[in-house]
Amino acid sequence: MTMKRILTKIVFFAAVLSGAAACEDNDSIQTETPAPRLISIVPRTGYSGCTAIISGEYFSDNPQENVVIMDGNEIPVTYASHNRLTLTMPEHELGKVEIQVSVNGKDAPAPLQFTYSELPEIIMTVSSVQPSAGYAGDRVLISGDNFSTVPDGNKVTFGGVKAEIISATQNSLEVIAPEHGRGKAEVTVEAIGQTSSVWFTYMELMIDSNSPDTGAEGVEVTIKGEGFSTIASENNVTVNGIPASVSKASANELTVIMPDNPEGTYPFVITVGGRTVTGGSFTYSGCWRVETVLGAASGVTGNVEGTGKDARLWYAQDIVLKGDGSYLMTLRQKDHGIYMVTGDYTFKKLVNQNDNAGLLNGSFPWGCALDSRETLYLAAKGGGKLLEYTADGTLSNYTVEGLTITGMNPMDVVIDREDNIYLLLRGNSSAGNGKLARIKDRKLTATYDLTGMKLYESLLLSDDGKKIFLFGNDTGNIRMIDLETGQNTVIAGTGTRHSNASNYTDGTPGNPLSATFNIIEGAVFTPDGTILFGDSIAATVRQFKPGPGGDYTQGTVTTIAGKAYEKSAQADGQSTGARFTYPNGMCFAPDGKTIYMIDGTGSATLRKIYYR
Repeated sequence: MTMKRILTKIVFFAAVLSGAAACEDNDSIQTETPAPRLISIVPRTGYSGCTAIISGEYFSDNPQENVVIMDGNEIPVTYASHNRLTLTMPEHELGKVEIQVSVNGKDAPAPLQFTYSELPEIIMTVSSVQPSAGYAGDRVLISGDNFSTVPDGNKVTFGGVKAEIISATQNSLEVIAPEHGRGKAEVTVEAIGQTSSVWFTYMELMIDSNSPDTGAEGVEVTIKGEGFSTIASENNVTVNGIPASVSKASANELTVIMPDNPEGTYPFVITVGGRTVTGGSFTYSGCWRVETVLGAASGVTGNVEGTGKDARLWYAQDIVLKGDGSYLMTLRQKDHGIYMVTGDYTFKKLVNQNDNAGLLNGSFPWGCALDSRETLYLAAKGGGKLLEYTADGTLSNYTVEGLTITGMNPMDVVIDREDNIYLLLRGNSSAGNGKLARIKDRKLTATYDLTGMKLYESLLLSDDGKKIFLFGNDTGNIRMIDLETGQNTVIAGTGTRHSNASNYTDGTPGNPLSATFNIIEGAVFTPDGTILFGDSIAATVRQFKPGPGGDYTQGTVTTIAGKAYEKSAQADGQSTGARFTYPNGMCFAPDGKTIYMIDGTGSATLRKIYYR
């Protein structure tokens, strides 16, 4: 036994005797620290100079009080805790050895086994480069293993061109990408006599294409190219000098929202990190825009006079333009009235069911039209009457010699330049006995039979007064009546109503019979023969443009505003970005270009629709 261990035991026995005396004097008990217990050594196989960790119990926190013996020689402990000892394995020949541990003179019951093996070969490898694409002059981080920690101990080249090394650790090198042409370059690292490489792509800020290439502000455009920042805000995009918002970004693709610009074609200018490129093009060709100017789309329980969005409209149905630039509007429920809308969007009652001895009571005034004297004619569906409202404010029943209106559901009325009144009688839906009546000076002058053609509810007169278009409720089509020949022809629609977005279709261009429709309750006619109309159930606004020579049988139907069956809430906006509830009556403003359209039923609004 060594002298050190003998001295340790003497001290230990003295402490025991002292403790025993203390126990006798103070009636207290002191416990003896157990011998250390060894659990494992990690690694179990290593090499001279490697770090090993012994796990166990009852070690001293003082490294010097833990004695580790291998082949009779003590190995210094560099770190100690009550359950872990850290040491550096000394030089030793290959093979197995036993390692014993004692703490304060107490030996562990059993030694641990450690196997010396050959020192593993050190291999330098390059695993990645970040970013993997960039420009000359960019800082690039090369990751890997076993680089020299001295920058000059490593050599880095990009496609054979030497790179400046900024910093070096065993696992990373920060370098400056040297000048190089566009495309892939092999990044090679030489260190500790070994070579490893990875690929880096030199980029060029460029624009390849953009889609779409035409439209208006607010349109989402995808720009494809190279050299963009993946952080959206770091890409500065302008069109005609006006900033475009970048909503998404990747190295090869940007999504931008087009700003407002005059009509014309402009390139994109993109600046990223001090580099600027010009390319691609976008043509501002205009689009349909929708704006709410009167009423509110919710919270309505009756008509409220007021201006703009302070007014409230209850079941507004049709609207016509007067010569002074104001508008007359029919409201078919609640108070069954006629209201005026002024140029500043003030909504004011003219007459309702409580006036003129209740002539409007329960009448459900539907479609309406003005003659040359600005007398308003109303198709009173509920009352089975044709009513007239003169410019001096007189409301009366307009009787027609030779025509039975009662019980025939009068739905709409149009008037030509000669003050011929065309009254649509939907008839009894079960009997299918509808008709179109032409009236002049309170006399029936012609009838166009709609027997079997049930539930047509709205009319449109062509600008030249020679054709009338009929839009159905239950027909799924559009008819045209030639007023000179009396020919009655289906010119659009499959005959089956659309019922959801999947069977709503504009059909094939040039073949309007392939389009689907549902209820149409408002339409206008442009000088070039195009029909603009609201598809009420789908909540869209559509156009029907005739084919060559004004031939509607070769026309094309197009949705110009709204999105089919997306009508949970009204929303102003552009083209298919706008949202409607239930498009109704329509008329042109004095400029002949702006359309005013009633939208909704119980909570109706007046929407302004124009092309710019």
